[in-house]
Amino acid sequence: MTVQPPSIPRREPESDVLDGALARLASTSPDHAGGLSNHGPMVCEALLRLGRPDAVAPWLDAYMPSLEAAPGKGSPIALDEWAGALGQRRRYPDWVARFERELAAGPWADVVGGWAPRLVAGSMATAAHGLIRTAHATRAIEEAETPERRHELAAGLAYWASTCRPFGATPAPRGTGSASQALLGVPTLPLEERDEGLIFRGAAKASRLEGFTAAVDALRPPESVDRALSDLTRAMATWYLANRGHDPIAFAHGVTAPAALRLLLPFLPAGAASSAFAYVWQACMAIRSAFAVGCPLEGSVRELPSGEELVAAAVEIGGAHAIKLTEACLREQAIRPDAAYLLAAADAGRRLEV
Repeated sequence: MTVQPPSIPRREPESDVLDGALARLASTSPDHAGGLSNHGPMVCEALLRLGRPDAVAPWLDAYMPSLEAAPGKGSPIALDEWAGALGQRRRYPDWVARFERELAAGPWADVVGGWAPRLVAGSMATAAHGLIRTAHATRAIEEAETPERRHELAAGLAYWASTCRPFGATPAPRGTGSASQALLGVPTLPLEERDEGLIFRGAAKASRLEGFTAAVDALRPPESVDRALSDLTRAMATWYLANRGHDPIAFAHGVTAPAALRLLLPFLPAGAASSAFAYVWQACMAIRSAFAVGCPLEGSVRELPSGEELVAAAVEIGGAHAIKLTEACLREQAIRPDAAYLLAAADAGRRLEV
């Protein structure tokens, strides 16, 4: 069936609302509760994109008590030591200092374009939140370059760099399968080998399965990364729906991570987009392998929610993942309409309270 893009209130994000929220969040740690990511900056930016600046302050008032204080100031990482500092969480303050220095010295777009290709291989760590946070920050600073947004971009990049942990072999799609076909062909981590814990732990375990690398590489090389991202987000939305009663949070990241990469595409240097897509594709394959129980089933859809209904439900439930997934799904739906995006967002608005 043909699905028309939902109608969403189109109001320009208000700089004072976002900058005020980012100023409050600047004093908080990038993670909390033993390794969970701080969703505050991403959610506040997403709420504005959904046309709900009125919801930012109440949401943040409820969320701030769960956060921890930011670590102290660091010393900028030297350019000749950056590779050795990747993936070292304790170096987060030093990475912030590094990126703040670079953002003060030159165009922010050059900083994003120079570092994203270096960091994308390790995006799956922290369930891709380094990538996702950087993408939200990039969209915000593209609209208005303020001190608060510059600091948030530095923090997003620093979180990405300090948690950067590649896994599996270097992905090299060279097969003939579509995203949906390749996702069906990846081996599934046996239930008895799974354990509750961080998403990256399960993804890394899945990447060691026999046949995982071959399944990743079975994807048809994308002629257009932009179109390939639509294929991937749509496919992962169907996997979210098939596993919504089992592990919806993991599959939510299978949509929000590639949707975040799309926001960075305009700033990547020539030739870097295909490589970046391959790593995000590998991450989505690992999510499917590590957490799937059910497989997508095609079915008829009689009635779909409107954009306004989806936004209202996400704000009402208040979960960080519901808000971020709804924003990503509506954005992807506007690019290439498909019922799966609306159905995934609708489920998130009912289910994802965190």
